[in-house]
Amino acid sequence: MGLISDNNTLANLVHIAYSVKSESKLAKKMLHHLPDGWALLDTSKANSGKYAYKAAAFINEKTKEIVIANAGTKPHDAYDLIDDAFIATGRTPYKISSIKSFITEIQEQVTDIENYDFSTSGHSLGAIASDLCALELQSRGLKVTSSTTFENPGSAPVIDYAIENNLFSGKEVSITDIEFDVFNVRPNFINTANSQLGKTHLVVPKNNVEISTEEVGQAGFFSFLTSKVGNVAKASADLLGITAVAKASADLLGITAFTKSVNEHKLGNFLKHYADEETDHSTLAVDEWYSTTNKQTVLSYDKTLMEKAKTISASGDKYVMYNTEEVEGFDFIDMISLSGNNLRTCAYDADMIGDVDIDGFEIV
Repeated sequence: MGLISDNNTLANLVHIAYSVKSESKLAKKMLHHLPDGWALLDTSKANSGKYAYKAAAFINEKTKEIVIANAGTKPHDAYDLIDDAFIATGRTPYKISSIKSFITEIQEQVTDIENYDFSTSGHSLGAIASDLCALELQSRGLKVTSSTTFENPGSAPVIDYAIENNLFSGKEVSITDIEFDVFNVRPNFINTANSQLGKTHLVVPKNNVEISTEEVGQAGFFSFLTSKVGNVAKASADLLGITAVAKASADLLGITAFTKSVNEHKLGNFLKHYADEETDHSTLAVDEWYSTTNKQTVLSYDKTLMEKAKTISASGDKYVMYNTEEVEGFDFIDMISLSGNNLRTCAYDADMIGDVDIDGFEIV
């Protein structure tokens, strides 16, 4: 992608998308700070009432680029909550219909749209929408470079379902022709709901995530269990077994850790992380994201990180890293295991402060 390729800007564009219905003062203020040459093209306000789709499209007429940013779950939108339930079972959300309508609106406004390069972005439920949006654009013969998502619940089975059921407007789609990048804070019961599509990256915050009531990017899976307006969604969740999964996660991790996972999922954490100009914004490539099968997140080999990790006392095995070396015809496997605290220590050369690991559980 061209000018808008940094995660800080993309996260802020998604933040604007969260406000397309309310047209908040914050969103209006942020529009005045778009990168040079960029402007708001359209929002999904015209059809946002249908399936609660929230998105904003940005255009750069000089460089011929368009970015579509997709918002995630709002706790009081019933369709958001139901879509969360569908995603948890690998089905395509209702929002695919609104995504198609929004793209049609954009096509009608840009006369030479075939000359533009598209990219998409999104958070949580919006991450799924971003990946669907990218493939819908591609299916219409438009040029799509990437889909960059934050705290993605895992879109691989959702995309497979959409392809198998011919839910895209065009007949031809290819996931290998689009760069799918996923940025997650750490494994939690939301971003491990399904298998991930494309390349996954682990964002390592410099500081611990505080437990708060901030609603920017609130986690939908938790909301539909507690929201009074989510009765229909909760009934669907009960039927599909999602309620039991979330409760089991809470029972296993303890309420504090469970609540922390919900707070870590919020878009606000990415906004704070990238906004800190003094932070090196450590991000690690992942070979295998945590799942119920492997029970660990396998980090891509990083020589510097591995050497640093050997100098500290490992306090958990949430993350592992392997290095295979051949010595005189024999393969030797070097392995380290790390907790989130270990990673922060290595990434920022910081002392072990903040969370303390006790028997594998992080206590605030």
